[in-house]
Amino acid sequence: MSQGVAKMRRMGDMDVRMFTTAAGQHGLVTVRQLLEIGMSRESVARRRRTGMLRAVRRGVFAVTSHPTTREQSLLAAVLAAGPTAALSHLSAAGLWGLVAPEPGMIEVTTVLERSPRLPGVRCHRSGLLVDLDRTRVRGVPVHSVERTAADLSGRLASDELGRLIDDAIRRRLTTYSRLWRVHERLPRAPGRSPRRFADVLLARTPGLADRESVLEDRVYEVIRAAGLPLPVPQFRITIGGRRRRIDFAYPDQRIAIEVDGYDVHRTRSAFDDDRARGNEIVLAGYRLLRFTSRSTDAEIVDQVRRAIHEFGENAGA
Repeated sequence: MSQGVAKMRRMGDMDVRMFTTAAGQHGLVTVRQLLEIGMSRESVARRRRTGMLRAVRRGVFAVTSHPTTREQSLLAAVLAAGPTAALSHLSAAGLWGLVAPEPGMIEVTTVLERSPRLPGVRCHRSGLLVDLDRTRVRGVPVHSVERTAADLSGRLASDELGRLIDDAIRRRLTTYSRLWRVHERLPRAPGRSPRRFADVLLARTPGLADRESVLEDRVYEVIRAAGLPLPVPQFRITIGGRRRRIDFAYPDQRIAIEVDGYDVHRTRSAFDDDRARGNEIVLAGYRLLRFTSRSTDAEIVDQVRRAIHEFGENAGA
């Protein structure tokens, strides 16, 4: 009897270890992990028969008490592909929440020495993976934003790649220097175009990380394309002891530009605060220009040019 009690106690301990491991992996455990905590293959098979474990992929099980989620499906593919695997390409872009086309199937990348074949999974291999290429998002091993952008550079059109990079920079998920370092390290490969990657990076303009919306990007690009002096994005001034932010400013000419996007002002409090901020900017001695999504490129260029010409001449007065 004592031996049976001891055995049950050991089995209980193994179940605790199994559930603890699964809790940190979206309800998943691998056969290797189960063996490492002391389970035999027969013990694993018994838990499958009793419904405690459910096979998800070869060598990967889900504890049936855990809900099925998108992250669980993604992590199952990564675990099945091996310890060096990570979510990559469009699947990585999707997990990061980047502006990119929806992936047709799960994509993972592993080292050259492995060649996993998984149903519904597109497996890539690379001999140029470094530690900085791999991180975790919501518990799923995934390629970094900059490695993802580089690997998609041959698959996405230039404007698509540009939007992905703009989104990542604005959200501070990466930096231009990190993107350039990955570009310099990775040669041309299937699906990867260093030339297109470089062209898109060269077309990016300074200050993107400081701009808050697609509409702000548009106004900035219109000003740049017209050959006008570039304003300072997210310029901060102190008014009555309170720090206030201006979308764009020409500080020397005391010109402020506010870009009013509807999505930013969907609440009454945000709308009221923006109006008060505009009044304070004017009272601080700035000439205020306002643009919306209905402002045409010609209107933006004309009004900014006239403001620079008129107020620039009077700046020292």
